[in-house]
Amino acid sequence: MKDGVIKYNQVFNQATPLPDAALDDLKYCRAQLYTRGWIGIDDDGIGFGNLSKRLHPYGNEEFIISASQTGHLKNLNNEHFTLVKSFNILENKLSAKGTFSASSEALSHAAFYSLSKKINFVFHIHAHVLWNKYLNILPTTFPNVPYGTPAMAEEIFRLFTSSNLANEKVVITAGHQDGIFCFSETYQDGLKCLFSL
Repeated sequence: MKDGVIKYNQVFNQATPLPDAALDDLKYCRAQLYTRGWIGIDDDGIGFGNLSKRLHPYGNEEFIISASQTGHLKNLNNEHFTLVKSFNILENKLSAKGTFSASSEALSHAAFYSLSKKINFVFHIHAHVLWNKYLNILPTTFPNVPYGTPAMAEEIFRLFTSSNLANEKVVITAGHQDGIFCFSETYQDGLKCLFSL
């Protein structure tokens, strides 16, 4: 199955876009990642890369995420972000609202928010050079684990307890070529983490 395909069951409700105040930091971070080519579109026309933030810092598990197949857009508008209201990783489903469906990686983002209330931002990029450099050096998922699935979420949980992930704050996805996740308490820390790789 090609990248970019949503593999979870999504209950989606159309809703008006979120306000600027909820999205300014995400738009800034997204522009930084897009400029570096870490979010974009591949030769097959499939968008890659996404980012999210917890709706209420240190609060419940609701989070805002870039919408599905927006990687090709240079700039995202408010309608290009979706609010995930709830999720159930074991049942492979989530509930969201907005203008467009949540990213195909939304369940993986949900896994990070489940780990700790101190995790407020999650960035998922594609960076071939960094992926090759840190594969099996930084916490790395098993190569047979596909993106956007409960199995990927379980891998994130496994790495958090069995590796130095809590300190490294970076996951390399061996089965999702070029894929890298970074999580952080603030968006500044998240960008700093990626830029220092």
